Amino acid sequence: DVSGLFKGRFKDLASPFTLLQTSTFLQLRLAQMLLLQLGNGWESIQDSFMISGLGWGPGDWDLVNVPISSFREVWGMVTSGVMVQWVADPANRYWYIQASVAFGSAMMLVQNFAPFGAVFML
Repeated sequence: DVSGLFKGRFKDLASPFTLLQTSTFLQLRLAQMLLLQLGNGWESIQDSFMISGLGWGPGDWDLVNVPISSFREVWGMVTSGVMVQWVADPANRYWYIQASVAFGSAMMLVQNFAPFGAVFML
């Protein structure tokens, strides 16, 4: 019976969504990742505009921007390793999200208000 097979498989496929409905931490983490990915696309567009607007040559953008993005990358590696330990204790989940948002926002502010950022160009 095909419908019985489909119902059994559907139940297996629905179990991750049940976890998503019950886990506030997972909901926040997925929202964070969605916003991060949206921001990555915008950042690429902004980078291209800044390079052309300032008349920089190949490699100039990297010389200025790499230290800032490197700090963000290091923060991502550290928090990814630490997050596994932190999520074991529900009280730490809130602090992890706060620290991640604060650090990411601070790095974006530095990039946006730097002499090569969008605010400077306006």
